[in-house]
Order: sequence, then structure tokens, then C-alpha cells
Amino acid sequence: MSNKPPEVIITDQCDAIQDAIEKVFPQTCHIWRLQSVMKKMPENLSGFSGFQSIENAFSTVVHNSLTQTVFENNWSKIIDKFGLHGRSAWLNMLFCNRHKWVPTYVKNNFCAGMFCTQNSESIGSLFHGYINSTTTLDEFLDQYNKTIVGIDCKETDANWKSSHEVVPCVTHYGIEKKFQKVYTNKMFEEFQEQLKGKMYCYPTLLKQEGSVYIFKVTQDVKIREQQCSLDFTVWWDRDDCDGRCKCTCRHFEFRGILCSHIITVLALLKVKKVPSKYVLQRWRKDMIRRHGTITNWSYNEMVDSPVARRFDLLCKSFYEVAEKAVVSNELLMLVLDSVEELKRKVDAHTAQNS
Repeated sequence: MSNKPPEVIITDQCDAIQDAIEKVFPQTCHIWRLQSVMKKMPENLSGFSGFQSIENAFSTVVHNSLTQTVFENNWSKIIDKFGLHGRSAWLNMLFCNRHKWVPTYVKNNFCAGMFCTQNSESIGSLFHGYINSTTTLDEFLDQYNKTIVGIDCKETDANWKSSHEVVPCVTHYGIEKKFQKVYTNKMFEEFQEQLKGKMYCYPTLLKQEGSVYIFKVTQDVKIREQQCSLDFTVWWDRDDCDGRCKCTCRHFEFRGILCSHIITVLALLKVKKVPSKYVLQRWRKDMIRRHGTITNWSYNEMVDSPVARRFDLLCKSFYEVAEKAVVSNELLMLVLDSVEELKRKVDAHTAQNS
């Protein structure tokens, strides 16, 4: 990670993991996976009368509260309504740690959708079919390698499909065609879900301050079997060179995909060009993901190509140098300076022969 701690770590709720992260990565934002929290409600609340109503009420508040103040007020109302004051240490713990798992608290952190989607994979699901409770440590390491290779193969297959298969557009909007051209199929389909959500959005111009437009976007949503409407606020700066947009749902900041509410406003204002800052490099189909190639070389023992052999030789040589250089700062800086010089020579050679 280039000697930088991760900005966000997402785990299931676990005291031991939480203590370790606080000690090792004190500046990192630690988030609990929402699905893991919600799944624990039956075992912690099923003893209360009217459990199903309690569960539905908490689920609605967690998913529908657009601001922290609204969440805290609605949480208190549920506690009062069902007489839960002081009756559940688990609920008290959740509220005290609300900044770790409630969407309205964590959506300023980019999580690439790994926080609350139904499809988010836990560590257990990743290794399903590879390990079980009787697996030894040696077997685990071997199965871990197979798991990594399997994941890499799936990603390689998905990348091939993105390059050779085209997901059809569902509208005639130029914005959709732009994302179809540059995004991987999976991420384009996710954008299309937001685009389809436009049919449930109703924009109203609240005010215009110079080049800044402020809209209220009312969206019809369905939570469980209940139909309701939610109001969002969208800001768009017409004169901003980056085409700055912002929505109170913070879907783009959190997921990296434009939300239905911003799409609705852009369509209403006849904005045909997607601001470049909203086309993320990480979702592009032409993005070169070096880790995939390295994974193949490192984990698949059956691969015996000239490239793989050269890669292994380089790794071995650099590893030997690293072992000798870690004994002092002087040696460390000597090696780092030499590596930078090597990089310049390699880049120059590559440019000359390309």
C-alpha cells in the first residue's frame, strides 16, 4: 500500500478486530458491514414482544435517514414507542457505535459498494468450498492460493467480456452512451440501475443562485412491502469547469456511481457531457490492472512462460537486496535512490523501443 495505511477497513462487528485496527491503524476509518449488523437483530431482539414490528422500524430508520440528526431523532422515537429504554445492551452498543455502521454516518467514505450491498462478499463466502473447520494451516495456505487464482480467473473473464461484449443502452441519452463506451459491463449495468431509477424521481427547482441550481428531487421508493417517498437535494454549478454536482444521498462519494437524483437533474437541464470527475478510472474497461498479471505469475505454479520466469528472477533479486538494505537508513536510501534511477532507465528504454 505504498507505506500508507488504508483509508477504510470494512469488517463484520468484532471486538478483537476493532481493538487490533485501533492499535495498528489509528487513523483508518473502521466500518462494520451493514448486512452483518442487521442479521444479528433476530438473535438479539426476538425476545421482545412485537419483534417483527421492531425489526421493520429499525430497518426503515437505518436505510431512510438522510442526515445524522434525523437518524438520532427517529432512533429515539423507536426506543420510546416500543419501551426499549435500558432493556437491550446490544441496541445501546449499536447506537454508541452508530458512526461505524449507519449509512448516513459512513457515506462520506468511498467504499466501492462493499458496505451494504446484498452482493457484498464476506471472507467466509470467498473461501466457501475451499476450507472448512478441519482445515490445517498448511492446507489453508494452499487453498488460499487456489482461491486467489480462482478470483483472478473470474476477473480476467469479466474483463474479456467487457472488451468483446456490449451491454445495450436502455435510453437515448448521450450520458448513458458515454458510460457504455468506457465502463466495464458490470459497472455500466450498475449505472443503468441508477438511470432506470430516474423514472421514480420528480425534480423541483428550489432556487438559483448565480450559476448554482438547487433542486429538490422526490423519489418513490419501496422498502420491504412499504411504498414511500423520500426527498433529496441536488446542487449543480453550471459554470464550474468540472461540472460540480452534489446530492444529499452521497451515492457517488460512497459508491463511485452517479445517483438517480443527479442524473434526473442533468437530464432536465439538457446536460449532454458527463463531467470528467464523475467517470472514475477504477471502473474503466481500458484500465490496466497490473495486480491480475502478477497474481497469475505468483500463484499459478503451472505457468512457465518467459515472462513468468523473468518476473520470478527479478523478485528474487530484489528480495535479496531488500534483506541486506533493511539494516540501516543509509543502505535503505542508497537502494531507494538506485531503484529510482533504474525506473528512469527502464522508462527511457521502453519509450525508445515503443
